[in-house]
Amino acid sequence: MEMSKVQIVPAPPGRVWAALNDPQLLQACITGCEAMERLGDNEYKVEMKVKVGPVNAKFSGKITLVDLKPPESYTLNFEGQGGMAGFAKGVATVALSPEGEATRLAYTASAQIGGKLAQIGSRLVDGAANKMATDFFAALARELEASPEAPATHEDKPQSDVSDELERRQEMDDEAKGFKVWNVQMQEIASEARAHDATDESDQKAVMSASVQCLKCGNTWTATEGAEEKTLTNVLGGVVISCPECGQTDGVQRPDFQ
Repeated sequence: MEMSKVQIVPAPPGRVWAALNDPQLLQACITGCEAMERLGDNEYKVEMKVKVGPVNAKFSGKITLVDLKPPESYTLNFEGQGGMAGFAKGVATVALSPEGEATRLAYTASAQIGGKLAQIGSRLVDGAANKMATDFFAALARELEASPEAPATHEDKPQSDVSDELERRQEMDDEAKGFKVWNVQMQEIASEARAHDATDESDQKAVMSASVQCLKCGNTWTATEGAEEKTLTNVLGGVVISCPECGQTDGVQRPDFQ
């Protein structure tokens, strides 16, 4: 995976450099980052929750900063393990330069991934990486604008402000609800009256099956009408789906059959 972009950050290079080297501020700005702990000079331990398409994983990894030229540039090496979801490792270069009263931040990143993440396709992986980068720079801009003199850190924030930030993130997570439904099919099975030895067409009944993804927890499964787990119920005008993983239940418009 390769990614290269330029962002304009609303603060002078000195403040942007300080923010990019503040682990507590970075933790607040990186979506899914649960912990960022300094291990030594320019070395950090990171714990993150990541969602890419149907894959949800918790990664543990390490970030190392090298070739530092304050406040102009550095190189960032990263590696992480996500258990069954796979691994990721790579390198990124970051360069800062004045842009009026703001800072022009140019970065180039390359990464290697393996495991389930490598199997879901580059389009989903690239899309998730771009969204994380966009969300990060939006959050960084908010942090810098909130304090015109120095970037805010969680050490400086009252506990109520930290709680408000966690609640805001939870509300954003809660917005990602509903289901994605595809590969909808109708299949003929024997009615209960004749069970498996039914041969007369009148003793057959049609049931719906579909591939379903829960947009709240990311769980993906094949749902079949009338199955014991009751994750798909056919009703007038649509279907009602229940996620067996997180319990979310919602009605969706009846999809087109394939």
